[in-house]
Amino acid sequence: MDAQNVAQLQAFVQLCRAKPEVLHDPQLGFLRDWMESLGATIPPAPTSPTPGSTQEGPTPTASASKPTPPPEPEPESSEEEESEESDLDIDMEGVIEEDTDPPPDMGDESIEVTEDMMDQSNDKRAEAQAAMNEGEKDKAIGLWTEAIRLNPLSAPLFARRASCFLRMNKP
Repeated sequence: MDAQNVAQLQAFVQLCRAKPEVLHDPQLGFLRDWMESLGATIPPAPTSPTPGSTQEGPTPTASASKPTPPPEPEPESSEEEESEESDLDIDMEGVIEEDTDPPPDMGDESIEVTEDMMDQSNDKRAEAQAAMNEGEKDKAIGLWTEAIRLNPLSAPLFARRASCFLRMNKP
């Protein structure tokens, strides 16, 4: 598609956003049908022009040829449906319980990470990995958090700490 056609399409979309009643033009019936087939809701056609504006759209009789469908009623909940749900047995195996701990420190992304900070972060990372290998997951999380504070731009640090959280069955 060339740039001119894209620009025209963008202008048409802007027009539709500003004046959705333009979609009720009989010439655009194909577009309305396509949009509705995708699940779009077309605003109803205005019944009368607003003061100070000209009526560019179709006459009210043209929009009457295809009425908008009524909104679908919401399903009513009954006690019977609720009792069916309460009789279900849900397998909770492997579901991680809610954690009441405060969220872990994510570091300050606005700091400028120096080479010294990167070196310190790498040292903490190595200590955290060693703690993880020894099964000391709480200590490893603390060390990864310290490494993240020193270098909050390092995605692998976040990933390794998250992996440790998962091994501890924490969300």
